[in-house]
Amino acid sequence: MTESVNFDRASDFYDATRAFPDSVIEKIGPFLSECADFKGDEVVLEVGIGTGRIALPLAPHVSHIYGADISAGMLKKLLQKRGDAAVYPAMSDAHDLPYPSHSFDACVVTHVFHLVANPQRVLAEIGRTLKSDGLLLHTFTKHSKDPDMEVINEAWRSHSVPTERPVSWANVTDMFPQEGWEKVGEYKLNYEYETCPQEYLDRVAKRQWSSTWHMSDDELAAGVAAINAAIDTHFGGDANYKVTTNEAYQVHVYKPPRP
Repeated sequence: MTESVNFDRASDFYDATRAFPDSVIEKIGPFLSECADFKGDEVVLEVGIGTGRIALPLAPHVSHIYGADISAGMLKKLLQKRGDAAVYPAMSDAHDLPYPSHSFDACVVTHVFHLVANPQRVLAEIGRTLKSDGLLLHTFTKHSKDPDMEVINEAWRSHSVPTERPVSWANVTDMFPQEGWEKVGEYKLNYEYETCPQEYLDRVAKRQWSSTWHMSDDELAAGVAAINAAIDTHFGGDANYKVTTNEAYQVHVYKPPRP
């Protein structure tokens, strides 16, 4: 049976490798609040709350945020950063949330459904915990296909070893209408991000992406060699060549199925 992916091994480097640019972090809370038309008194659940990358910027715009995550390491980082924010995480499995039915005004989920053992059950659990007029905010970051970085992407994809998951990252959004959820809004926060081939190479070589965790050392080494070859060919060996790419933090807002 497929197991959910636990990010304990990523807790020490997660914020350094997944954080929004500083100029974007302060926009996340107001942006999400606008997407859901929050008034400030909402009680919100975040499934896969992790280190608080989304919850902490959102906290000033709602009443309370509760969170669920299976990673003790990620939650420890969140608690270290929480300060006096009204964010209350629990180490729990998204397939069996420890919250009463009909208790939340909204639920936020970011990059979770492709990592869990049974995404349909997780979605059903979220629906159970939402109030009758509650909303699901499914959020994700989408990278533009920058021509320079796409050369690196293709080199890696040609050697990476995909893992079998119940729902792939690319197909997550197909699941919601199939399960009876109605999309009622779609929003996008665009921003620029500066990167370089070396940053991409490091994240692969150091297994900072969860897609590398199941690969053998030999499989990973082949992928690293392919990236290095692409850097030599396309960037003249300059792994620190600066590339500015366009990214978008996207939010799809759903209503749960009617009883």
